[in-house]
Amino acid sequence: IIYNAQLLGSSQETIEANVQYLSDIGLNYRRGPLLGTKPQTKRKKIAFILKEMFHYRELPEEKKKEAISEAYKLVREIPELLEVSFSELENRIEKLVENKTTVI
Repeated sequence: IIYNAQLLGSSQETIEANVQYLSDIGLNYRRGPLLGTKPQTKRKKIAFILKEMFHYRELPEEKKKEAISEAYKLVREIPELLEVSFSELENRIEKLVENKTTVI
């Protein structure tokens, strides 16, 4: 509680849903900041990553599953992407894209 006082304002249902969701996608759910937002928000951020970084809508069907796997791999490597605001996420995605020559 000392390190994650913001969780005192979160409902038990939100925390439990986050533990389940984060566990399902392979993220360490002991990261306090990840527990404070709803799983729906995290899913929206992953969808944003798919859209902006992987250009999901333009991908052929056979590449979409790979893109989803890569997006989840990215958030496992950089879980802070799910903690920041959407505007900060957009800035970080732009920097990640600039530093990568190919995305998939």
